[in-house]
Amino acid sequence: MLDSRKTMEGAGASRIVRFGRFELDVKARELRRSGVKVHLQDQPFRVLALLLERPGDVVTREELRERLWAGDTFVDFERGLNNAVRRLREALGDSADIPRLVDTIPRVGYRFVGLVEGAPGVSPARRADDVPAKEEHEPRGVAESLPPTVPRRRWMILAAGALVIAAAFFVVRSRPRALEPPGFRHITHTGEDWGPAASPDGRQVAFTSKRDGRSRIWLMRLGSGDDEPITSGPADGNARFSPDGASLLFTRVDAGIETLYRVPVSGGEPRRLLEHASGGDWSPDGRRLAYTWIARGERPSYVLGVAGADGSEPRELALVEASWMSPPRWSPDGRWIATAVHRREQDWSVLVADAAGGDQRRLRPSAPARSLSVPAWSSGGGDLIYLQSDAVDELSGRLVRQRFPGGEATTLLRLAAPGDGLDAVGPGRMVVDARVVRQNLREYGLRSGATDPPRWLTRGFSEDGQPVYSPDGARLVFASNRSGNSDLWAVSVGTGVVRRLTDDPGEDRDPFVMRSGRILWTSNRTGAFEVWIAEADGGSPRQVTRGGTHAVRPLATPDERWVLYGTPVPDRRGLWRVRPDGSEPTPVAPGPIAVADVSPDGRLALVVESWPRQTVLHVAHLDDMKLVPFEIALGPAGFGSVGARGPEHPDVCARWAPDGRAIAFVDADEYGRSGVSLQELAPARDRGAGRRPLAGFAPDTDTECFALSPDGERVALVVRDVSRHLMTIDGIPGVGR
Repeated sequence: MLDSRKTMEGAGASRIVRFGRFELDVKARELRRSGVKVHLQDQPFRVLALLLERPGDVVTREELRERLWAGDTFVDFERGLNNAVRRLREALGDSADIPRLVDTIPRVGYRFVGLVEGAPGVSPARRADDVPAKEEHEPRGVAESLPPTVPRRRWMILAAGALVIAAAFFVVRSRPRALEPPGFRHITHTGEDWGPAASPDGRQVAFTSKRDGRSRIWLMRLGSGDDEPITSGPADGNARFSPDGASLLFTRVDAGIETLYRVPVSGGEPRRLLEHASGGDWSPDGRRLAYTWIARGERPSYVLGVAGADGSEPRELALVEASWMSPPRWSPDGRWIATAVHRREQDWSVLVADAAGGDQRRLRPSAPARSLSVPAWSSGGGDLIYLQSDAVDELSGRLVRQRFPGGEATTLLRLAAPGDGLDAVGPGRMVVDARVVRQNLREYGLRSGATDPPRWLTRGFSEDGQPVYSPDGARLVFASNRSGNSDLWAVSVGTGVVRRLTDDPGEDRDPFVMRSGRILWTSNRTGAFEVWIAEADGGSPRQVTRGGTHAVRPLATPDERWVLYGTPVPDRRGLWRVRPDGSEPTPVAPGPIAVADVSPDGRLALVVESWPRQTVLHVAHLDDMKLVPFEIALGPAGFGSVGARGPEHPDVCARWAPDGRAIAFVDADEYGRSGVSLQELAPARDRGAGRRPLAGFAPDTDTECFALSPDGERVALVVRDVSRHLMTIDGIPGVGR
């Protein structure tokens, strides 16, 4: 391992190195940005310190191995170095695609390319404009500068060489300056606008807005900024202009069924085209439609199809196993149809299907993604462009151009708050979604007659979720990306002190606190998501399941003899149990099910059954999984769905009441507002009997999940506030209609 006392000895007495807004204090082992400490784990810190010993020079992978991973195997070193560099870039806000600070030299090593200042013995990395000035001399003619004995042939060679040098100097001096950075401009400001589509002439943008409480299609004139609704709603979306710009295609929910409609841009009565379509697009000649639709069946799947422009003769092109599929986009030559596809966890891709035969090709992002937007084709049809949010932090991402069919991906821009929609407006210009998400924990009192106002337990721009109270109710354990990575944290309910429980480059989520205080969770630190267990403070972590289970929702029975978890792996899909020491992995029930909670007496299980168009809560006897005649239907994907696991294992949030006589779950009221409802467990009675609102149902926020305190007197809500806007970006190279 690297001895930090030896790192950067060339810096002399100074232990502080500054670069940009950052400063590295080697002695204090701290990285600070604008004076604020940035959390950076030990190995990424050591990598940065080593790179800063020789800024501008390549530090080879072999040198890094010798200095930092001398005792590890090659596999451990490769994994450790890659994770350390990734964590370092996250802390610095840097990108492997467009490096500003840490540059990758493929198969060789890394170098620090930022400007370094303030440390003796550490020289700045040279920039293009740092070339030392040359002395100027009085110019003389070439012939005058030659000795009289130089042969004529040699003079001609030297003269030609001088002309080449002069020409090269002219090219360098006349090289155009670097392009201006892209220009960003917000064009909507209500916080409820998304799904842009540009008109063929680039003068108008159609989009979905819920600013008046109804999801409708609006039309904006980019020149003036004026906008107005052109459909009545209340559930319209996914607008697309016809090739001649005279009509708009959009989806509307009719009696619970998504349907494609057509409406004139000038206004008028919409015309119904095609039922069972969650998104659509016109072919370039306007004679056909492409559409997507979620298929019915045991496995989550989508249909990609084509039909006539009037919705006639629909034909299935491809049946794709997916938990989500974006609206389709037709290529400029009419040969291909592209759509973004999500299967499970971080398995995202752009699917491109032959519009005639349905043959499929997949383009995968070059970096792990939390989500992809609907794709857009470049004007020549040789590239696909999409927004990609980072795997952990939904508030950061990139605009990506990917070659088709080659698949080479290039990051065009790093973006804050990327959304789900984009479209090309004109040469170098796009209109995109911008989505700002805040997800925090807020505690409400439930005692009768209580007057204490709700209070925030966490508040910021992180995503805090999946809370669970400790057995004594004194703290909440939750998952959060506040460190730039998904880890487990705990907040004291009394003091508000927040402490980190896990710290690993992998993602940690799905926490559960056992009655003994120990913690269960899932983590992909060894590859697939597996169940892990640790002490109450996060100490002595140990892996419970193995073999690529892709485990979700681990929880322990009250006697802590068994750990229950679900898995979507095809040959093992269903509910499993295992001993806390990892022994006796046993299937419990097959199918798309998982257990949300176990009753306080350990006799009953709250089971989540997920199908493509509906999620249902059941109650079953834990010993034999026989169902009790009681269920709660939650709709297509269930309410309280946080993250992109899809219909097979949506993050439906439901809990037993502490007294075991009722079930609490995330619900929606008649106005579509989400909150927590409590329903009495009354088998064989009307499913709506005994249901009452518990907390939430605020008009401007969503309730994603919750936790009930052991005494039943408090509830902590995961409150999610999403603000959505449209903005234009100008000056993007290689983009246009």
